Amino acid sequence: MNKLLPVLEDINLQVQQGEFIAIVGHSGCGKSTLLRIIAGLNQFNSGSVLFKNKEITEPNIERGMVFKKIGFYLG
Repeated sequence: MNKLLPVLEDINLQVQQGEFIAIVGHSGCGKSTLLRIIAGLNQFNSGSVLFKNKEITEPNIERGMVFKKIGFYLG
């Protein structure tokens, strides 16, 4: 039986300009998913994500993410 479970639930994160934060947790707890949602790379089922009082619906030049694994392509 494949039961869908929420990855993230009841998250409220406010970061002020110039503030430095760290997101830590066990493997598989949703850290990367949260960052991918903030970057606009992942979709979510409910709630909203705001950046500068505007809803995030897609990637934007004002937000970025450095991935753990970087792929290099020749050519």
